[in-house]
Amino acid sequence: MNSGTTHAYESAHSQALRWRNPIELPDRRVARLLGLAAKIFEASTALVHVPSGDGTNVAGQTFPEVKEGEQARILSFCGLAPTEPRYLIVEDTEADELFRHHEAATAHRFYAGHRLETSEGEYAGTFCLLDAKPRALTAVERDILADLAETVQTELQRLTLDTVDEVTALPNRRGFLFTAGRTLALRDRGGEPVSLVTLELRTANGSHGPAGRDSVRREFARILTDCFRDSDVIARLDEDEFCVLLSPSAQDDVDVPLGRLEQAVERWNRSDNGQHRIGYRHHVLEFDSEEDGDLQGLLAAAAEDRACAEPVPAIGGAGPVSELARLLRRTEDLF
Repeated sequence: MNSGTTHAYESAHSQALRWRNPIELPDRRVARLLGLAAKIFEASTALVHVPSGDGTNVAGQTFPEVKEGEQARILSFCGLAPTEPRYLIVEDTEADELFRHHEAATAHRFYAGHRLETSEGEYAGTFCLLDAKPRALTAVERDILADLAETVQTELQRLTLDTVDEVTALPNRRGFLFTAGRTLALRDRGGEPVSLVTLELRTANGSHGPAGRDSVRREFARILTDCFRDSDVIARLDEDEFCVLLSPSAQDDVDVPLGRLEQAVERWNRSDNGQHRIGYRHHVLEFDSEEDGDLQGLLAAAAEDRACAEPVPAIGGAGPVSELARLLRRTEDLF
């Protein structure tokens, strides 16, 4: 039997380029769109399949909702589709070489998937319709499928914007809580220590105006990104409040990037024309999920500790890293 597989153009399995910023699912608006799609096509299941940014995890959402184990099975079924075709329609999955060996093929005989893209046009996942009976889609129905996929794609792009600070392009508070939450989950499995560094940005001149202050924030974000590791989670939480979650966090793992940061800020202040000098103070907390609870509680504890900390002398950028170690859990003013 012919599977009735239709590709928008020739299939090519390429390396998937995924969302650069985290997407937190389920989402209420995405759920409404999936419900609408299932109703329009009279399909048993509508879903989105979204690989994570590092390729180690898959997020997704289904309508109707299913149990976690069943959702993983359906998402892996949806993820079989090639990354390159704009859409893929399989009229009978049991007769298709790509799908028929999957355990979900018996329950889901019809598959229609449409490519989802980031705002840069990179592959980022699939919008899928599944049904228990083999079927075909008319040309009009394929156009409707494309329109619904574009609407879902817009919502997913919105979610990525909701997690990114527009000034610095770092994760915002929501993005930090989502990404750091995954880091802490890995830490709980591995038993590795985690430290949180909070940083309050201060400028030597408060009369920069909005554009000048944003310029300082962007430069500080760039310096943080250069000084900490790619595996550390760096975010802008508020106007002048930044943070870094480091894992694992043996003392040297905290001291070394803090030393690099101090030196990088001093270099910037020496090289700048004096109009956009950078100053900051930082605080370090170790995190224990059993004692400290969740990340929201940790951030609140860090804010309380900063408020209660006694002033300490400013540390020059060329100072030894060991001096930073002696002042761990205290607040430093760096200018």
